[in-house]
Amino acid sequence: MIERHVLDGNLGTATCGPSNVKSLNSVYCRLKKMLIHYEFRPGQQLHIAELVETLSTSTTPLREALMRLQAERFVTATPNKGFFAKTLSSMEMRAWYEAAFLVLKYSIQCASRADRPWGIAGSISAWLPLRPFARDADLIEICAAKESLYEDISRWSNNQIMLDHIRDFNAHSRFVRMLDLEIPENIEAITDDMTELSMALRDLDAESAIANLEGQLEKKLGRLDLLAKEGTVRSLGFASIPHQSFNRHPLI
Repeated sequence: MIERHVLDGNLGTATCGPSNVKSLNSVYCRLKKMLIHYEFRPGQQLHIAELVETLSTSTTPLREALMRLQAERFVTATPNKGFFAKTLSSMEMRAWYEAAFLVLKYSIQCASRADRPWGIAGSISAWLPLRPFARDADLIEICAAKESLYEDISRWSNNQIMLDHIRDFNAHSRFVRMLDLEIPENIEAITDDMTELSMALRDLDAESAIANLEGQLEKKLGRLDLLAKEGTVRSLGFASIPHQSFNRHPLI
């Protein structure tokens, strides 16, 4: 049975517990939040001295956090030069979305072979009330519900690596997901798609659920280039995402 734990901060496969503020775990989580939202300029060198001051930490936990984040593909590293922030890449996002689709498709197929899927009721109920209020719904809540549903679906695979992949996908793609939801004409369409998916899952209709995911994937891939360009502009500082809304939800 797959472990059903809730990740503090929803930072992927990381666990960010209530450790000392200057511990590796705390530094890692705070820095990862910044990287998830591309709060550094594309390709910016992450100077140790500056980050030590910004994060109120010391050199050792910061270096260890950066090495961990490099392994998780949130930063790059060059020998004898240091660590660098990544540029938002539509090609990389495409790879994340395509791989996530394969995991979700397989998970639904696994559930369709069982007597009845388990653990999905909470995520479905989170989506069904949103449809009539799509234009006024809180974007953070929509993002949270969407990620929660994907994670619950992946549990049906009974495969911890697949579940971890969806958690990492949710973290790596969150910035793009929020950018997409900020476009007014997309909110209702995205919410309707997710409501339709939830209803197909509720009815145990694997064929319709997979077709829905295929349609969502096609639409998302068609928007990725524009979303990546917008994200790059924002990370360059020419525009700013409303961080006050981001920071009030446990997703972040």
